[in-house]
Amino acid sequence: MFSTTLTGGDTVAIIVNWRELVHSEFKFTFGDLGIVPSAGQSVQVTDLWTGEVVGTYDQSQEIGVQNIPGHGNFTYRFTLVESV
Repeated sequence: MFSTTLTGGDTVAIIVNWRELVHSEFKFTFGDLGIVPSAGQSVQVTDLWTGEVVGTYDQSQEIGVQNIPGHGNFTYRFTLVESV
């Protein structure tokens, strides 16, 4: 997994499966990306390939990416938002 912080504070990460076979599940936390929401904030995750919002998560949740194809990747944008 590679990540960077964009101007404006959002984080983008790409998760690459360098293997030949499908990787069934890759797990990580927001701390792994250096994302630390303040009290009252959550993290909105958007799939950059489809433009769809994957979900909104609190800091304590572990994120899992399932079934990454061999030599495939997923790219996500992480945005801090006010919790509802």
